[in-house]
Amino acid sequence: MMLTVFVRQAQPKSKSVSVSLETKWASTPLLLETSEFLASESNSLFWRFVDSVAAEDPASLLGASDEDLYRLSLRHAKPLLSPIHMKLLKFALSLRYYSPAIAMYAQAAAEKKTSCEAFVEVNNMITCELDATTAFIKVAAGQPKPSVIGLDHHYPGGKDSAVVVILYAEVGSAAFTQWHAVLREKAQDGHIDYIPTTLRAENKNKEGDLKNDDDEEEIEGFIFSTLKKQHPELSKNLTEFQQHLKNSLEELAPLKVWQLQGFCTSQRPFHT
Repeated sequence: MMLTVFVRQAQPKSKSVSVSLETKWASTPLLLETSEFLASESNSLFWRFVDSVAAEDPASLLGASDEDLYRLSLRHAKPLLSPIHMKLLKFALSLRYYSPAIAMYAQAAAEKKTSCEAFVEVNNMITCELDATTAFIKVAAGQPKPSVIGLDHHYPGGKDSAVVVILYAEVGSAAFTQWHAVLREKAQDGHIDYIPTTLRAENKNKEGDLKNDDDEEEIEGFIFSTLKKQHPELSKNLTEFQQHLKNSLEELAPLKVWQLQGFCTSQRPFHT
C-alpha cells in the first residue's frame, strides 16, 4: 500500500512538499479503519458503529469501490461524532493512520491457517460452523483462554466471562452479520467475552495482475514491451515498475480527490 500526502504551508510563496510512503502490507478496508478511529474515542462508539454497519444489506457492499466504502464509513460515523471529530476522522482516513492496526489483526488471523470466510476461536478451539458455536461454548469453560491484547474490542458486559470468543470476519460482510447477531446476544447474556477482529487485508497488488496486453500500453510515456525486448535482463524490475505505475493511476489518483479532502478540511480546527 502506498500513501501520498501533500503539505503546503500558509505563508505566501511557500513551496509544496510531496511525501510518498510505501508500506509492506496490503491495503486495508476503510470500514475497519473507521471502526478503529471510533474505538480510539470509546468502546461504546466502536460497537455502535459496528452494529450500524452490520444492519446494512451485505449485498449492497459487494463490488463497492474504495470511494463507496469511504462514503459509507462517513455516513455511519456521522451520527456518532461531533463535527470536529468528523474532520479528524477524515484526516485519519486520508493518512491511513489506522491501517497498521488492521494489518496486525489480519496477520493474526492468517496465522490461524484456515480458509473459511469467517470463523471463531472459542477458548483456543476453532470452528467455521455457526451452528456448532453453542456446543463449543458449552465445552470451552474449562479450557485455557486465548491470548488477547490491549487493542482488542470487548463487547460490553462479557469481559469477565470464562469463555472468550474471537470472531474472525470482515465487518460489512454477510458472514460477519450472521455471526455478529448470534455472538452479540450471547455476550449480552453474559455467556461469552465477544471480540471481533478482521479476517484479512485487501491485497490489490498481487503478482501476476498484469496481462500480456498491458505490455503494449503506453503508461506515463513508457512502452514496456519495447523496454523488455531491449533489456531482457531487467524484465522483472520493469514488470514491478509497470505494476507500480498502474496502481498509481488506477488506485491512488482517485484517492487524492476524495480522501485528501479530509486532510484539507481537518486543518481548519488547528488554525481556529
